Amino acid sequence: MRLARCFLWILGLALLLLPAALPMQNLMGAAPPPRTPPPPEEWGKLPYQASPANAAATDPEITISATFMDWSAVVYEAIADNNWEIYYRDAAKEVRLTYHGAMDIHPRLNRGVSKIVFASDRTGDYQLYTMNLDGSGVTQLTFTPADNGNPAWSPDGNKIAFESYRDGQAEIYVMDASGANQRRLTAADGPDTHPTWSPDGTQIAFSSGRTGGYRIWTMQADGNQLRQASTQPYSLYPAWSPDGQWIAYSCDSNGDGWLEAWKVRHDNSAGSVLVYSAQHYGGTTQDVLVRSWTPDGQRVAFTHVDMIYYEGEWYWTRSWLSAASDSTNAIGLSNTKVGWNPDVQTKDVAPPIATLRLLPEYLQASSQRIRSDILQEIGPSGGASIEFQYRVSDGPWESEIWSWEIMEFVGYYFHDVFGSAGSVMSFRIRATDFSLNRSAWYPSDTGMVVSFYNSKITGQVVDMRRTPNCGANITSNPPTLGDRTSGTDGNYTQYTTAFARHAFTITQTGYGALPAMYLDADEKGATAGMPQVQQSLITTEDKPFVHVLPPRQNFIANGNFEAPLAPAWEITGTAMLWGNAAHSGYAGAQLIQSASVTQTLTLPADIPAPTLSLLFRCEAGLLEDSFSIRVQNSTTTTTLLELNSNAPISETLAGGWMHLWYDLDAWRGQTLTFTLSLVDVEDNLNSIVQVDEITLGAWETPSITTVMPGRIEAGATAPITITGGNFIPTPMVHFGATPAASVEWVDKQTLRVIPSAALPFGTHDVIVSNPGGASATQLGGLQVGHRVLLPVVWKVY
Repeated sequence: MRLARCFLWILGLALLLLPAALPMQNLMGAAPPPRTPPPPEEWGKLPYQASPANAAATDPEITISATFMDWSAVVYEAIADNNWEIYYRDAAKEVRLTYHGAMDIHPRLNRGVSKIVFASDRTGDYQLYTMNLDGSGVTQLTFTPADNGNPAWSPDGNKIAFESYRDGQAEIYVMDASGANQRRLTAADGPDTHPTWSPDGTQIAFSSGRTGGYRIWTMQADGNQLRQASTQPYSLYPAWSPDGQWIAYSCDSNGDGWLEAWKVRHDNSAGSVLVYSAQHYGGTTQDVLVRSWTPDGQRVAFTHVDMIYYEGEWYWTRSWLSAASDSTNAIGLSNTKVGWNPDVQTKDVAPPIATLRLLPEYLQASSQRIRSDILQEIGPSGGASIEFQYRVSDGPWESEIWSWEIMEFVGYYFHDVFGSAGSVMSFRIRATDFSLNRSAWYPSDTGMVVSFYNSKITGQVVDMRRTPNCGANITSNPPTLGDRTSGTDGNYTQYTTAFARHAFTITQTGYGALPAMYLDADEKGATAGMPQVQQSLITTEDKPFVHVLPPRQNFIANGNFEAPLAPAWEITGTAMLWGNAAHSGYAGAQLIQSASVTQTLTLPADIPAPTLSLLFRCEAGLLEDSFSIRVQNSTTTTTLLELNSNAPISETLAGGWMHLWYDLDAWRGQTLTFTLSLVDVEDNLNSIVQVDEITLGAWETPSITTVMPGRIEAGATAPITITGGNFIPTPMVHFGATPAASVEWVDKQTLRVIPSAALPFGTHDVIVSNPGGASATQLGGLQVGHRVLLPVVWKVY
């Protein structure tokens, strides 16, 4: 039956068939036979008879006020001027929107309440239209020689699902909000009516007679994956809940011929639940026709229809627009008693904000408090709850939900967790308001990932002259967490997770091999059985452990003291290997009381920037004693260092170590004798000096001061001047990964470079590498092309 013919009956044409003065007792005199609920297309045939004045005593006990109306609105159809017209109501007003001679029915609000879609027979057959909230801007969407009705906005407002009779019976269609791209979704033997969208827009529920009796079905938004959701007879008028969990609908659950409101899980994973029954108020001839939900998801909105039977015909006399969660707490949505199809929608579409106080990527294994940092509600509906989740590694997410009231009482959200060393935990949070707007997970779907560690090691990689080294490779056995290479300042941070001895190895292109540094960590995150130097590596140490990269060729034999002192070193007094916990490697040299170690070597004449480097520390105070470093050639002895209580060295490294370096350019080509000696002048038995990592070789690390010009046009081949220091003929120059077309060495401080014409647009690091591989990097040192800052465009909605 076409909707046009159906709703002509609803207009009240039956009033012309009934005498206006017909006594109500005559209408109610005949006992009605058992009733069968009419199918959806027959509802429009029911004629209307105004209710008598004394019928108010049987009205449901309802109220008109509701807090959700402060941020929501209702549209509905009602009889006015012997016609169906569309009305709008919010907290401020209730107004009639249409004044057309045709029948306007089935209104729906989009989410956010900016547009109304409805059906009207103003062109003959029922077509779909949209209009503004004040009734203006009416735009026709469908143009078919058959009825269209029951439109439903998609949650994002971009599409409209509807039913259409263009193929002979009611089928579900979908189209763009503009009316374009109309396509059919269902094709079954029975009619399919009353589509409703899931809140995420991925599914559509509808009522279908494909099995012979009407049931609720769901399908994907493209029409695939159909599934039956209800089993009760006459399941009609589905409405998907705002949280996506439930589908409300009308049905005749007890076979008495009258419809009640029920709800079922959208996946039919549990039995149906009664929402509202008119029989609670003693009404035995009343139907409940579900239409929508209140935006907070707490109530189902429906039309409560009062019916009478007279001389073989059913008439409806009153209809209330109500919302309820059960049969005892109905609230009214309008004062009208001739309204149908209430559609309630929220004006609030902005999700609230909930953020976590960000944690570092690594935390020491202990109990940690995860807390919220910012909580802000954007929309008028107000915050409802926050959901906090955490998980270990890739395990399942564990949830905790706080109501907004509890959170505001406490002042912020918090959750205490314990992370064990080696475990990885993820944390995330999101907020929901009373419109069931839900924020995205903060900081992301994968959460804030934190790794828990046992001990923290901070270090710095430098060369012989204390120049920080960028890009040195750090490895550990057992493996650790943290930086795998040193940064531009030479620094790195690593974290242990195993309770074992760790060997840290530093390697870098252009430098020699450096013995490993060892750390023993027990279950308390401290060191076990190691001298104080190793304790300096734990989290409480303020200074980083300094790794001094040796030259590619070290002319000092056994300068790392990983072998017995002799024969490389000539020993006088009490000088010995100091084992197990040197600065690096397993051993160093230890001078006690009066002692010295001496080594003779020949320094090549062509060595660039020859440099002597060593690390030492005074295990006990020197008091009146002294520690010296001397170099002797064939004619002269030069004291490089004379250290005593009157001339201390103030700067120390982690663990009390000191790093010294000397430029030996004046001794190139000579045979030299190096002596390290401790002189005890007061029989001070406590005087001890420990020495490690003595190197003598070429210092090959370049440095970059300026790149001029710092910006060039794409394809430019004009020379670029790089200034700095210690440029050794002839270095290689890269701009990012692209090598320079040519490099001219001017002097130790200047390079003239022509970039490749193929250098792409963007910002490029400038890398200078001396022969042998030692390099320096200036991050973002060269820009190719222009950087354009686009203006910020603000769009006001």
